[in-house]
Amino acid sequence: MASDFNSIAKAIRYLGDCVRYLADKYVAVNDRVYSDWNEASKVVGDVGRDHVADYAEASHKQGKSRTWRHSHLMEREEQLSMQSRGSHVDPE
Repeated sequence: MASDFNSIAKAIRYLGDCVRYLADKYVAVNDRVYSDWNEASKVVGDVGRDHVADYAEASHKQGKSRTWRHSHLMEREEQLSMQSRGSHVDPE
């Protein structure tokens, strides 16, 4: 009877060790993933901030309105769509 309890206790300790091992691996992987994600979001944030600053500066210098920018984007989208269908369109 005592040996049965010892076997059960040994199995429980083994399962506990397995759970601790897997938890440590999970934490290590999450730390690495979140670290990579945070680094990537910093880069994307920097690029986005630069793009917004460039656009604001260009819009101010050229005196272009939001409506002009929208129509320009629509024209560009149409040009790209025609190019993808095989028609050649000069961008400018």
